[in-house]
Amino acid sequence: MLEQNRQGAALRIAEVPGGCAGFREELDFSDTPLPTDVVTHSCGIEIHIHEDQVSRFRGSVVDYVEDLKDPGFIVHNPNPRSHCGCG
Repeated sequence: MLEQNRQGAALRIAEVPGGCAGFREELDFSDTPLPTDVVTHSCGIEIHIHEDQVSRFRGSVVDYVEDLKDPGFIVHNPNPRSHCGCG
């Protein structure tokens, strides 16, 4: 948030088409919730999730991984729609 000058923004979590399993999680900044969003808070951060996707993310944990291959945020979702079959 500091690097992109987005202090005070919320985190938007969404499931979008893509990836080898058909869906992937997407993280982005959100300045204001949409009328169809559920707003929650975790660790002092406001989170916006479309009401139709709340059950898909229930119990999920967002973590930052620092590995050499692919550093960044990852969503550990115990409720995936499908699994990758390529490896």
